[in-house]
Amino acid sequence: MRMEYETRSQQSEISSQHDPLHWRGGQLVRHSSKSDGGRPGWEMSINITAAPLPTAVEHLSRKAIIPSILRSADWAKFPAQLRDRSEFSSGVEDMRFLQTVQDKLLNVVKMQREQVKYGEAFVNRDSFIADLRQVAREQGIGTGAGDLTDVQSYARLGLIYDMQISQAQNFARWKMDQDQDILNAFPAQELLRVEDRVNKRDWQSRWRAAGGNFYAGRMIALKNAEIWVNISAFGTPWPPFDWGSGMGVRDVSRRSAVDLGLIKPDEQVVPDDMGFNDNLEVDISTLAPAFVEQLSNLFGTLVKISEGKLKWLGS
Repeated sequence: MRMEYETRSQQSEISSQHDPLHWRGGQLVRHSSKSDGGRPGWEMSINITAAPLPTAVEHLSRKAIIPSILRSADWAKFPAQLRDRSEFSSGVEDMRFLQTVQDKLLNVVKMQREQVKYGEAFVNRDSFIADLRQVAREQGIGTGAGDLTDVQSYARLGLIYDMQISQAQNFARWKMDQDQDILNAFPAQELLRVEDRVNKRDWQSRWRAAGGNFYAGRMIALKNAEIWVNISAFGTPWPPFDWGSGMGVRDVSRRSAVDLGLIKPDEQVVPDDMGFNDNLEVDISTLAPAFVEQLSNLFGTLVKISEGKLKWLGS
């Protein structure tokens, strides 16, 4: 399943000195030793097969299509858990366009071929952009500016593809990390650069401003610490943490977490879904009545609003 673990594989190469990770017999195997707080020769393995990752498929499948003129700044005001359940694109009201986005992204994570002119083929970034440009032209949408405000532009469509595929894959990793055994073996993670960028954001300052601590210059925290939501432009505890940031995370072993004082030797780390679960319910009691009305109008029968709570009823 190379595609689904591409990000993690890149991170593993970077972190091999700290958390050795290697392939053996079709498995991704992470070694531990006495110094890592485990039995000598203890291993954690993940079966890798040429098949879709169900959690990534689920993440995209459960999104409800929400046509809206709202821009990114407007969507940012909505609870992150609600945005995570919505298939939307800034300023796009066209249902066919949004449905095509979701269908093609699902085919990517399902590793499913689709019919093309001369047979069948997998969806990739180039074909996604070409097909969505065609749909946008047929629907008469797009500004013609050729920039990120234009849904026909290569930049805008490439960003949609990159962000949504990355979010689905990293959501799947985050869900896997909430397994009790994995969380206790690797309770913390480090924020680091996994892809180079010409213009890099100052993530050290951002980490510090969000209340993060440094350990020999490294940005490390428990996986379920609030810092991950606090540094995210999207309010989610998994990467990507901002548009095209090139930042990711790598595991920190239990022994290292104990040595750094993040947990006690006998402390058990409790999984926390942070509200990103199947029974979505969000506290909206502090929101202005006009904003609550906007939520109701936008999501309609997909949600139920009562006594300061918004409950998701959609897919």
